[in-house]
Amino acid sequence: MTLLSRCGSSSAELEQHLQGVGAIMENHFRYEERMLLTVLETLDLHVTPREALGPL
Repeated sequence: MTLLSRCGSSSAELEQHLQGVGAIMENHFRYEERMLLTVLETLDLHVTPREALGPL
C-alpha cells in the first residue's frame, strides 16, 4: 500500500499541498532573514553582515 492510497489523496492533490507548504516555508524564512538583517545592521561590526555570515 502506497502513501497516496493510505491518505486517500491523488498525486495531484499531494503535489498541491506540498507546493503550499513549500511556499509557506520560503515566506517564513525570508521573514526571518529580514528580521535577522535588521538586528545585525544595528551591531557595530567591522564587516557587513553579509561578509560576516555569507549569503543568507
